[in-house]
Amino acid sequence: MPLAPSLRGGKITRTAVTDDPEMFMAATDQWYWCFEHQRAEHEGDQCRAADRLGPFPTEDAARNWRATNEAREASWKQEDDEWEGDGPRPT
Repeated sequence: MPLAPSLRGGKITRTAVTDDPEMFMAATDQWYWCFEHQRAEHEGDQCRAADRLGPFPTEDAARNWRATNEAREASWKQEDDEWEGDGPRPT
């Protein structure tokens, strides 16, 4: 889906270009975890990129960023531990 720059709340953001309302909501209804304020923030109201993690599809997912991150790290570590040789790593 192509992205186009848009001005939202005085900030330039990237907005999905689509005529499908469901796709538009999925592309723009995103949440971030703000490390500065220790809270979930909705797209358009989020802090600067250096202070946040995301996007996440829901507010709850943003609040649970740590569990998601730890699960990814464990999966990547397992893949690294199982990998042998100089060829490409398994995906």
